Amino acid sequence: IVCFALLLGPTLYAFTIAARTTVRHLSLLFAVPAAFCLWIFISQFYGFDLYVAVSQYREILITFVSCWLAAVYCGSDANKTVRFLKMVLHAEVVACLIKVALLAYSFYRGVPVSVIVDAIDKFFGVQLMGMDFEGALGRIQFIADGLIPLCMYMLLRYRKRLGLSTAFSVVLFIFLLLSLIFTFSRYFWGFGAIAFCIGMIFGKKDR
Repeated sequence: IVCFALLLGPTLYAFTIAARTTVRHLSLLFAVPAAFCLWIFISQFYGFDLYVAVSQYREILITFVSCWLAAVYCGSDANKTVRFLKMVLHAEVVACLIKVALLAYSFYRGVPVSVIVDAIDKFFGVQLMGMDFEGALGRIQFIADGLIPLCMYMLLRYRKRLGLSTAFSVVLFIFLLLSLIFTFSRYFWGFGAIAFCIGMIFGKKDR
């Protein structure tokens, strides 16, 4: 929330000075959070807990704001779009490295993955999914794991456009694949398999 608050001012400024910005665009921009505030108000007549309603509102609003921040940052500039995609890719790989490190710690120390997940939940106030294997290791799912298949496709399809070397791309792909294997949701496995196949088809000219 602090990061979003710091980005809000500069992004609003960039949005308002853009040539395409009109009163209609500004009205639509503020209409979305206003509509969801009305949704919270209506929920109280049906007996829903206010804290739960506000927390759900926050998650939905963050999703919308994330898309808006990216749209304003990239605009119609292809170079900025490529730079943004590289930031997403690198951030996702960092998350994969953290997961691999946690799994390695779990295996080396003999600490169940569920204990590590509970500690993360308590410290950061999030709800992660995890499962212990028999004897060692386990599965951990981060919120960012949904981006792994997209990042795999990005590497296979747009490696040259992203300016990444072959060797570095292979290393990134390995960490993405490892994190995907040890994620909790089988849906992400299927999503990753489809992304891999499509990426191989459209990126066939890339060795």
